[in-house]
Amino acid sequence: MNTQYAIAAALVFALATTASAATIGPSSLLAGLNLPDLIVDNVSISISGDNTSNSTVNITAVIKNIGNATANASITGFRVVPLGGDKGISTPALAPGASTAVTATYSLPSGAYNLTVKADATLVVAESVENNNVLKTSFSV
Repeated sequence: MNTQYAIAAALVFALATTASAATIGPSSLLAGLNLPDLIVDNVSISISGDNTSNSTVNITAVIKNIGNATANASITGFRVVPLGGDKGISTPALAPGASTAVTATYSLPSGAYNLTVKADATLVVAESVENNNVLKTSFSV
């Protein structure tokens, strides 16, 4: 474990077990440390097919590190409901300010769908902010 992450975890644990955690909170403490912060910057959806059978739906998410440390490689999660299911796509390590596009492909019949994309879906990256990793939208085929 990276020394900086270990210090951050120990600090959060120590504060979470004292009365001061109620007023300061672990998220505000981590924000000042040198940690990555992954977000789903935007999503684009491309649909091809003739709607007589399933269409190919390519969903591309741009994952960006808005933190001030490099984020290790992670998994970006895609969830399409109903019918599409979950997919995890490998996402490379990202330096501060860097972004990358990751794409999940589905074969879907005509209909309305809800999409959730989550950066660091398997929680392998210790981030300064953990609650800003999700983007939700809807689309139709």
